[in-house]
Parts: sequence; structure tokens; C-alpha cells
Amino acid sequence: MTIHTFSAAQPDVFGLSSTDVVMPIVPMFHANCWSMPYTCASVGAKLVLPGAKLADAASLSRLIENEGVTFSLGVP
Repeated sequence: MTIHTFSAAQPDVFGLSSTDVVMPIVPMFHANCWSMPYTCASVGAKLVLPGAKLADAASLSRLIENEGVTFSLGVP
């Protein structure tokens, strides 16, 4: 987890900074999201978690707009 976090926090990986609002649209057990809570904390980005309505497109769209999400993670 630590190495994954250090890697994800590098500017040339995701390019996250304290001005970003990050919303993972993938379960936390997926490799694309393992370190996001820690990465956001390490770079000072805001983390938005969609909760139980993870697969509800209308709820996700509203949340993205209301929270000003600038970066999202997902899988097909």
C-alpha cells in the first residue's frame, strides 16, 4: 500500500494536487483504487466517495457536478 501510494502521488502518474477533487467509481478492493484514500491525503486532494449508489449513473452525475470532481477512477 505504501509503495502504491508513493507511486500514485508522483506528478507524472496521476498528476494529482491539492486543487483536485477525486472520486473513485470503483470498489476499494480494485487495484485502480487501493491507494486513493492515502494518495489524496498525501497530496492534499479532496476525496469524494459515492457510497452505496456506486452503479447509479444519475446519482454519480449529480455527485460529480455538486462536488466539482476533477479526477475520477473507474473500470469498464
